[in-house]
Amino acid sequence: LATACHWVHAVDGPSRETAIFYFEHPRGEGELLWRYQLAQPSAPTYALTGGVSSLVGTDQLVAFLLYRTEGGGGGSLWIGGPRGVDLRQQDAFLGELRGRYIDEMQADGNHLVMQAGGDIYLYTRAPDGSGTFENLTHDGYGQWSSWVSGRYVVWIDQRDEPRGNILAPNNSEVYLYDIETRTRRRITHDPPERPVVQLQSMVRG
Repeated sequence: LATACHWVHAVDGPSRETAIFYFEHPRGEGELLWRYQLAQPSAPTYALTGGVSSLVGTDQLVAFLLYRTEGGGGGSLWIGGPRGVDLRQQDAFLGELRGRYIDEMQADGNHLVMQAGGDIYLYTRAPDGSGTFENLTHDGYGQWSSWVSGRYVVWIDQRDEPRGNILAPNNSEVYLYDIETRTRRRITHDPPERPVVQLQSMVRG
């Protein structure tokens, strides 16, 4: 999937506009992803612009954050199947976040992980297009750099030294979550007298 995107629009009569969103091919070609009827019809001269961030995709899902830049800000999380089939706006999840910004997303198979508001979230997409969210950390400490592969999720965790955060890590450690057994364990163990900084945790298979 290309990371570039833009909006184009088609006018259906004098007072109704349909936004068409697609990912741009590096050679200038594009693939239609979906058509979306605007909630508020507008005049034909109105131009809608916006973009995405954190675009990720696998053979089982596609996910991105969608932002409007015309007429105010705001964003939404969209998740769908392969090639954008059955895209759905995840209103319930964004409500749970209570306005916290999603900083990172990464996916493997039918799993999507994201870091938002200092917590690590796991989304699992079912074959029927439904999905479930789970907060893997759900605490007051900082977590970031999440990565999922197969049955495992890893991330950088500050729970063992609460005085650090993502901007100023302080002896942060790597944690691993097993999706099948629903268990979590600490991977690295660095003593306070010899603090280190862990960066960019990843797992494969």
